[in-house]
Amino acid sequence: MCADSQVPNENLLLELKAIREEPDALVKARRVVRDDGFKRLLSTLSYNFLVNILFAGISSDVNGTPKMMKRTLWDTLKPMYGDYFIDTEVMVKARRMKVKVIEIPAKSTKRKGGKSSIKLVRDSLGLFRELLEYRLGMRRF
Repeated sequence: MCADSQVPNENLLLELKAIREEPDALVKARRVVRDDGFKRLLSTLSYNFLVNILFAGISSDVNGTPKMMKRTLWDTLKPMYGDYFIDTEVMVKARRMKVKVIEIPAKSTKRKGGKSSIKLVRDSLGLFRELLEYRLGMRRF
């Protein structure tokens, strides 16, 4: 789930409607407008570019949240990682299992409170490392 209401509440309603209409689908936000700074945008664009090269166009916004799915799909996907790699894991597994993915366009806004615990360079490098380890067969889902 997004921290501090970064995606409008209206998107949650659109996602709920989509999951009711397509109960076997994975429904997620796709941030089409972002207001979280140049460094974060560059990091996200770079990561999505790499993911889409390695995994044949999974999504233009792999880490877009919130993601919604029925519990049965969650149990089928069996995510193993609870760290920041979980979004990629879920998207890769959904693609491999031919799960329909519905992306709802969203405007992402600045955090309304608190401070991000993400260290941009460290965490970006960690995501890139985990992605490459997985693609090279060194990390398993």
